[in-house]
Amino acid sequence: MDALRAQLATFDATSQNLIFVVKELCVSPTAGWLSVEPQSRDRKNRLEAMQASLKRGKSGWSVETLACGEADCPKDTEPKALRARVNPLCEPLAE
Repeated sequence: MDALRAQLATFDATSQNLIFVVKELCVSPTAGWLSVEPQSRDRKNRLEAMQASLKRGKSGWSVETLACGEADCPKDTEPKALRARVNPLCEPLAE
């Protein structure tokens, strides 16, 4: 989740205070996928759900691509396409 916070901080410094309700998380040694519902720490403000592909490097996890849910998204950035690309590399974590 720190990788996602770091990525979001490039847009808005207050994102460091977000908490994430994890809907889906899967990881392999080198790749991952997450789907979360961000909200304020006091749980009063909820943001739109977001998804991202992750990559693991020497310094740890980072966001590879934030999924785009708009009509004019760049190719292969919609959630379904990103998940399909990462899913064969990882297994869902047990609930």
